[in-house]
Amino acid sequence: MRELFIYWKAAAARAHAAARDAAEWQAELRREFPGLEAALYRRADAAGATAPATATLMETYAGGALDAVLERRIVSEGAARFQRWLEGPRKVEIFERCPPA
Repeated sequence: MRELFIYWKAAAARAHAAARDAAEWQAELRREFPGLEAALYRRADAAGATAPATATLMETYAGGALDAVLERRIVSEGAARFQRWLEGPRKVEIFERCPPA
């Protein structure tokens, strides 16, 4: 099964709003594509580190509804939708789950 991982940076001061926008979009996608699994993560800051200027967010997508057509849609629509939040490129990684031993 293929899984899609997309990570990007937003200004730390705007990261909460960016994450809310991403979570709302993922909820829309899950409603439109039953069986799509979508989650959103924010990179944990190192303990004791100074406050970073940016926050890293990662979208993940998996499940039976995820195919090549939906992958392309997620990549292109997400790039357009999140453009206002981006501090640098939106990086896309596609992995296939290894079968259990």
